[in-house]
Amino acid sequence: MHSRPTRPLIAALALLAAACRDGGAPTGADERATLVTGPQATIASSATADAASAVFLVLDADAIQKETDPNQFSDRDINDDIKAKGQRRVLRWFAANVGRTIDLPSGEVGSEGFHAPTSVPRSWITAGSAGGGIRNLLAAAPGLGGQDNDNLLDKIAGVRPLRATGVTMLRGQAVCALVLAGDVGTNYAPLTASLQGDAYGIVAFDLVATRTNRGQSSTSLPWVTIRVRDAQSTCGGPLALFANAPAPRSSSEPNDIAVRATVPAPILTVAP
Repeated sequence: MHSRPTRPLIAALALLAAACRDGGAPTGADERATLVTGPQATIASSATADAASAVFLVLDADAIQKETDPNQFSDRDINDDIKAKGQRRVLRWFAANVGRTIDLPSGEVGSEGFHAPTSVPRSWITAGSAGGGIRNLLAAAPGLGGQDNDNLLDKIAGVRPLRATGVTMLRGQAVCALVLAGDVGTNYAPLTASLQGDAYGIVAFDLVATRTNRGQSSTSLPWVTIRVRDAQSTCGGPLALFANAPAPRSSSEPNDIAVRATVPAPILTVAP
């Protein structure tokens, strides 16, 4: 059961509701934060997230695939027909199938489908008035997809591509995700990501299980079993960042493809 959205979310919720009545935007709890220096100064929250928080992730075309097994999503199912930089509607199939359990691929080593922001650039926080950086991203503030402008979404520090260990650490967690129509471009040393380009919108789900993708290539990442959640209530509740998401050394190392029975517990912090 999720907490009632707090007052800073009203602007973001209103924007999403105007675009699509099945959309939503997140809220937060304690706003304490620590400044981190880097290529793009970021805010990394020092506050532990509430147990009811959903983890905020970015999914790309390696996770939500059209006309591909096992789901055979159509263009319309995943909003491919209305994709845009500022698209924040709930993907149609997900809006119509709350409670359904399906499998999603999580990509290949070096071409991952699940990505975890671990901090938020200061520029995101000042880009809009939705109540925080992630809220502004979900509300498609100017520079974050709004007004056909995504110049604040390039070379983002702290976005970690999730391989087998990372996705498995999130078993049992609720997720709110922004889904991009293309691939997240990841650079290493230092680890940064480009989140630019068209988006399909948002989805929400429980990450139920992961299993090794046997019979595919030697770099295939696990299948991820999800249970679809209502995106408005999930993304409209408190959101968390996956603070200790594993950081790969390179596009090929580690070749972390096998699901292990024991993985570290996730550290979840309030999304600034």
